Amino acid sequence: MNVEQTEASIVISMGTNQFQSPDMVVALKLDGSATDISPVEEAVLTRAAKVSASGTRQGTTEYDAQLTVDDNPDTYWTTDDGVKEGWLEYHLKQPCTFRRAILDEGDDGWIRRLQIQVKNGDEWKTVFEYQHGNPELWKMIPIELFTPEFRFPPVTAQVVRVKILSAIKSPVVREFRLYER
Repeated sequence: MNVEQTEASIVISMGTNQFQSPDMVVALKLDGSATDISPVEEAVLTRAAKVSASGTRQGTTEYDAQLTVDDNPDTYWTTDDGVKEGWLEYHLKQPCTFRRAILDEGDDGWIRRLQIQVKNGDEWKTVFEYQHGNPELWKMIPIELFTPEFRFPPVTAQVVRVKILSAIKSPVVREFRLYER
């Protein structure tokens, strides 16, 4: 086993013949309390994005798409009453590689089917699609109870779209975040 410590991380490397069956536990001894270690914050790639949408409720800034990247769960984007589909488009400052997304609907939970797409030239490519397998449950249970975060193979893009294909009421998005890991 090889242990390498830097200012940013600790990496433990083991050869395949060093693993023990059925389980192997690696214990890390610290010089002090683990509670004194500050957590590592992962960068939110959408934080400074410019956001546009297919439409906004009553065309007002009260429900503007930009509110989905303001780190405030009390503000949100939504569509007009009765509109159950739509999209949000995120223009990142530069091309970024990401493999995880979190879509926060808060307590609303109306979205039942969505795609995460990236722009490749003039074309949109779907990198993730979510649809619950039981349509009867769509009516009762928020998407976030099934998939609070979405994971997919790494993709690099500067323009990302959340395409909402189905909702039981006007969709609500409080925050949308993309992460590298």
